[in-house]
Amino acid sequence: MASITDKTPVLLIPGLGSIRGVVDEQVPVVKYLNIPFATVEKRWSPATPVKHWEGVRDGTKIGPAPTQSEKVLENLAFQQGVSQRPYKEVFSERNGLNLNVFAPHPSVLEKRSGKDPLPVLVWVHGGGFQIGGSYIPQYDGTNLVAQSISRGEPIIYVSINYRLQHLGWAASKELKEEIDNDSTLTGEQKAVGNWGLQDQKLAFLWVRDHIGAFGGNARNITAFGESAGSISLAYHLMTPAHHGLFQRAILQSGASLSLPTKDIKHTGQAYFDYLLQQHGIPTDDSISGAEKLARLRAIPEEVLAAKWPDDLLFSLPTIDGVLIDSPSCVWHFDPSRLDPNIEFVMITVNRDETTVFGDLMGTRQHRLWTKYASRFVTDPATEGVERVEKLFGVPTNDAETLRATVEISNYAVFQVPQVSFGDTVLRAHHELGRRVELAFCFFDIENEAFNAQFPGLGASHGIEMLYTFDSPNNRKFLTEREQQLAAQIQDLFLRVATFTKPIPTIRKSKSLWGDRHDEVVFFKKDLTVGRTNVADWLNKDKYDYILRFLKSQTPRYERGDWKDQGVPCFKIVQ
Repeated sequence: MASITDKTPVLLIPGLGSIRGVVDEQVPVVKYLNIPFATVEKRWSPATPVKHWEGVRDGTKIGPAPTQSEKVLENLAFQQGVSQRPYKEVFSERNGLNLNVFAPHPSVLEKRSGKDPLPVLVWVHGGGFQIGGSYIPQYDGTNLVAQSISRGEPIIYVSINYRLQHLGWAASKELKEEIDNDSTLTGEQKAVGNWGLQDQKLAFLWVRDHIGAFGGNARNITAFGESAGSISLAYHLMTPAHHGLFQRAILQSGASLSLPTKDIKHTGQAYFDYLLQQHGIPTDDSISGAEKLARLRAIPEEVLAAKWPDDLLFSLPTIDGVLIDSPSCVWHFDPSRLDPNIEFVMITVNRDETTVFGDLMGTRQHRLWTKYASRFVTDPATEGVERVEKLFGVPTNDAETLRATVEISNYAVFQVPQVSFGDTVLRAHHELGRRVELAFCFFDIENEAFNAQFPGLGASHGIEMLYTFDSPNNRKFLTEREQQLAAQIQDLFLRVATFTKPIPTIRKSKSLWGDRHDEVVFFKKDLTVGRTNVADWLNKDKYDYILRFLKSQTPRYERGDWKDQGVPCFKIVQ
């Protein structure tokens, strides 16, 4: 264990080596930063777990993040709680797979002598599988750990990185052929286009194997994430090869249908061919697949990332037949696929998720309304857009078109996927006898500073992140009353991690649309906390229609005429 008096204590991690951390100047928390859990030795291949290092590793500074597009990062920076990024990122394809551990000071641990190891919170960042990393100041866990100490129930906080953009999610016939023919790869290593998910698994396995050195309990892990981080957790929960990574999960604004699977033949190949074209590499058979990959691998990582389209803000996991065997629409609703080891799931959703994306998930051009609405027609052979228009209105100008398409995308990408995933968890409990419990939270909270800078956002996607972490960066954006609400939100999340105090759960209904029992936690616009029901914020007819549309993809897949076209509401050709 590290020294009680040293400001830069050295900790021995058995089997790995020693690392020097840094004690926070204000609170009794030690930060061990930039701990490598894996390296990327070859582009588009499984990462290699870090086995050992020599000497004392410097863990006093944040490490590099996986390579990503600076332009895309600028486009979404304000969503991460910073209108202007007051920090400089360092990116590395090879060394970006690192994590940070925020642990109570040794003096705190000494007072707990003889007690159980500490619960662990593992953070998976969002960013559409395109951007982000544990380097973002918003995700600093110092004050979250400090608050857990002040509550008398200390926890350890871990934030992780994973590969992004085409470096983490590319899929094509060329990549599949190469990996299929590589005899050195076995089992899950044969997966294609899901390296980001596999990186996350390696990080969770690292926590399981090594968190004990920091005083943590490897059998008491709560994973939490927002947006793509939340979506990732849903994928882990429904992917058998990734079961057992954590015992509890908090899913903020995202489930597996929010960023659904792509197939290799259609969307995967289209993205890959675009990459080839951007770098002047033939897409036809004039050169071999091996030559295409060799040329792409010869391109510096920063050049490769810079060529990514500015307005393509999302990557998608891949149906590769190894890690993911079928489209997410097939198994999202199947309770038998849920991780049998999971004990507790909390799902949170915001009222106005898609306002922050504007026409990136909709369109502000009235002339495109029919084209947009037709993408949500369940059976084009028997239906038209009239049903969509009956539910969401018939816009007459550009402004009304934007409002209508943003509402449709809100239902299709966030509200319906998350509520329906909650129902999948409930079915696992009631129909299959699983011990898992479900809690659900609805955020109607806004933010005074953001409303002034971005009028009309409302309770948008990512706004609750300002309240989730009690970081200095976030406090700049919160009024005194908003900080008080943030403390309540953090307390709720810490209660999930420690599991020592009652948490409101859905106990009486087999569906979130069941009898009204006011079992959903409600963070209100007036910054108070109460209870509500799904029916109080969602329109049942709109919900059922979008649910029917999402479910309609399954029989198409089973008939063999399913064709992946990406997320239906994401930027149509204009």
